[in-house]
Amino acid sequence: EGKGRTKAEALAEVAARQRAMAREADQCTVRCFPLGMTEGQDVRTTRSATVTELAQQVAEQMGMRGATGTLVLTFNGEVLPQRTTLRNAGIGEGSELFYYWEGGD
Repeated sequence: EGKGRTKAEALAEVAARQRAMAREADQCTVRCFPLGMTEGQDVRTTRSATVTELAQQVAEQMGMRGATGTLVLTFNGEVLPQRTTLRNAGIGEGSELFYYWEGGD
């Protein structure tokens, strides 16, 4: 019985390592610029994040958390749909995105 438990522990450890590797593989850094500007900032995120989640990260990182309206992200000149994952939008390591506020005061 002790041997079976050791095997189960080993399998659990392998599974945990595989999950950690998958999480690391999902990580990426994108460069975010205010629309029309040349100075951007790196944002560390995941390819499985949605555009909405990245917009929230950008707003927080840029100190715009309390702003009203919607932070719109664009990639290759196209507005990104909010529910799309970065992976599905073709965004990965080193991608450059632009943002602007829509609505609000």
